[in-house]
Amino acid sequence: MGRHSKRERYYILCILGLFLFLPARYQVGPSSNDRHKSLSEQYNKQHDINNETYAFNSSVRVNVMQSPPIFLEGKEKQQSPAKAQTEQCATHATGEFTKDNQSGLQPFSEFLTGSNRSDLDDNASICGLRISPYLMHFPHAMQQLYPCISYWYANEQKPSVLAWNKDVRDLLKSKSDTFVTGVILSLSGSNNLTLLDTDVTPLPNSSVFVIKQPAYVVNSPKHLRKFRDDTVGLIHSRGVTSCLSSSLRIGILNRRKTRRLVNEKSVIMDIKQALPNSTTIHATEFENASFEDQVGFFSTVDILVSPHGAQLTGLAFMPNCGQILELTPKGYHIPYYFGSLANASGLGYGYVYMSSGDPVNETKAMSSSYGLRVKARKANFCPSTTSIVRGVLDLVENWNNCCKIDKLVSIPPLSSAEDNLDPP
Repeated sequence: MGRHSKRERYYILCILGLFLFLPARYQVGPSSNDRHKSLSEQYNKQHDINNETYAFNSSVRVNVMQSPPIFLEGKEKQQSPAKAQTEQCATHATGEFTKDNQSGLQPFSEFLTGSNRSDLDDNASICGLRISPYLMHFPHAMQQLYPCISYWYANEQKPSVLAWNKDVRDLLKSKSDTFVTGVILSLSGSNNLTLLDTDVTPLPNSSVFVIKQPAYVVNSPKHLRKFRDDTVGLIHSRGVTSCLSSSLRIGILNRRKTRRLVNEKSVIMDIKQALPNSTTIHATEFENASFEDQVGFFSTVDILVSPHGAQLTGLAFMPNCGQILELTPKGYHIPYYFGSLANASGLGYGYVYMSSGDPVNETKAMSSSYGLRVKARKANFCPSTTSIVRGVLDLVENWNNCCKIDKLVSIPPLSSAEDNLDPP
């Protein structure tokens, strides 16, 4: 390459890098679950979406990327050497576990514009996605889709229709494609959802839209539970088991880049020590995980521990009586966000704030500057495990009581697990 200039060598290396990187990163293939075909293959055979009653842009078909089997049912993930080296960290003070029982589910008229009109179509339940730059990030896109799902399941006697246009689809494709498209295709397969392209067909006056919400709102948790059951049955050909008498299933859902729980191994070890009997712990990350794998993980976890982040968007797929422990960053404390999704899904929720300071005041101070806000969002976690373990034990008690109330199974009272904890 000596006869080439530096600029020419740079371009040659860039081209070679593209050829080496792209095929491995963006290949389309089946899910890591060998028992089932990918969503894309399954639905494309079962439903010719382009020939539905309503026009649909075929470019929005699901794109399931081949990814490593990061979720292994019944086993813990294998950590990479680079991640294992970061286990040693200086622990920082945290707040105590706090239950956040958000109550009050709003009626449809509070979050769906026009839902109380008399001119609603008697022949279909049409819910439209509102154009918003937030659609680019799938947790915010689901703030519109989850209410639509509730609306459709509340009106199951009518055909379900999702109204959108090219501008909405382009926003969804930027970052929301895998999860949101998985949800839409699941609804197409289980609820016969059809798609109305408003660039081709005028939007009926009887359509409803989700108004801007600061968090997640649905009409009833039973709607998301029905959606969960339909989705898990369609994708994994099984039901969602709750309150197993033989085992308590705890999930550690970590992050790889920002807001990572660095001392994950220590947290797992201390939870096992506090709950030594009949407890299985699944640890995973969702980096490039398919929609199928995310649903598979959530639907087999009773107690979930996870940092604040987009990976929590699928917690609606957790079993009945499921409990969530969210780790909220110092200076970026917004428990109402995924706490509201837990409430909308009929699940228990609590948090541990990653600082011993006042979460409201510290978040207000960090919000005064964009740079400080970004810094707060990026910080990794290395908390003392005591608060987390105490929170898990509290949520296990909630899970235990919920299972008794639902009369799903007779569960003996918790052992004196608190005795295994170090003093705070």
